[in-house]
Amino acid sequence: MKKKLLYITDQFRNSNHSSIEAIFDGYLKEYFDITLLYFDKTTDTQKQTENRIYFPYKRRKEISKKTDLQRYDIIIVRNRFDILKQLLFLKRDFKLGFQLSFPHSFRRYYQAKMEKKALFRKKIEYEIKDYMEKKYIKRCDFFLPISSTMYKLFYYDLKVPCFTLPLGIDPKSILKKERRDDEKIRFVYTGSIDRLREFDVVLKAFCKVKRDDFTLDIFTPHFEYAKSLMDELPNEMKSKIRLSKSLPRDELLKKLPSFDVGIFLIPESLLYAVSSPTKVMEYYQCQIPSLMSKIPECLELFADEEEGWICDFDENEIEKKVKKILTLTKEEIAKMGIKGEEVLSQKRNYKTISKEFYSFIGKIWMSI
Repeated sequence: MKKKLLYITDQFRNSNHSSIEAIFDGYLKEYFDITLLYFDKTTDTQKQTENRIYFPYKRRKEISKKTDLQRYDIIIVRNRFDILKQLLFLKRDFKLGFQLSFPHSFRRYYQAKMEKKALFRKKIEYEIKDYMEKKYIKRCDFFLPISSTMYKLFYYDLKVPCFTLPLGIDPKSILKKERRDDEKIRFVYTGSIDRLREFDVVLKAFCKVKRDDFTLDIFTPHFEYAKSLMDELPNEMKSKIRLSKSLPRDELLKKLPSFDVGIFLIPESLLYAVSSPTKVMEYYQCQIPSLMSKIPECLELFADEEEGWICDFDENEIEKKVKKILTLTKEEIAKMGIKGEEVLSQKRNYKTISKEFYSFIGKIWMSI
């Protein structure tokens, strides 16, 4: 009989997150009887449809009282330390794990350092939160950081069984690159744009490429801030660099195969060194090679000018890489995208990750 696993997401109803859908609502169903809990801002009533619980967000402090947690053998909490704290204070028979996808507490301190605002206060706040969060993780049965770099930089001193649960691709969802007859190379950037990501560096680099054989399309939820950066562009670049609001993931994946090169360029800082970049995985799922920053995940998976391009986060270096890409044919670029997809299908296959995760849980709970 399969063990019952409850996965408490930090996502809201109707969200579509690649690793949650592929792993916890996908391949792990072979090994566990899985229920997923999402939050809902539109209701006061807890509802369940098939294997999904929709819990009222305004009542999240009551989750340990209003949910029958003792019916599960394993519970995993994603990112929500407030929910983890509730579960830790229960008398429990289930195994409890915590998944962390990004060092959100450190981000606030890092932002204060970058902006030189309230630095002392933010430093104290971070140190207190970091101490408490680690205290909670230490009481878990297992810990799931998103990357080995996150573990090495922030959580190396925890004596808790650890399994790195990174982002990857679903072999059942590979989208073939579309063939197009036009000569322009189409670059695309998807995702967040904020001050910490310094996207103005990327825009300035593209503006220095004085050619007419490329376009850059940007899809971001931070439309107004991105627009303020776009307003600073020279007029001749405004027809080449186009800004759009973010799309639902399914719609975005339908559009991506029409592009040639994906952009993942962020500062090589301690904050981003720990990430497992969603957008890179989405690009290669559509067989689009990526122009990437030198963060550990990218360096570990890809070789420069083999499956994509790896670049210093520097205006002049980005300009050189873009110009290098523009010397290639569409066929040469497309082959790199296929090679990158093959690398991820081998190294970051959600089906394989799920099987390895099941083996890890088996060691935590030998009766599985």
